[in-house]
Amino acid sequence: MSKDENFLDDNFLLQTETARTLYHEYAKQMPIIDYHCHL
Repeated sequence: MSKDENFLDDNFLLQTETARTLYHEYAKQMPIIDYHCHL
């Protein structure tokens, strides 16, 4: 990792191109539904 790269950027933990595509084109726009919220 170079000094110019941000450690916690939009692709943090997305190691493959497939993961980045799935996240940015599909999952990112989906709502977060937490069924384990103890309400």
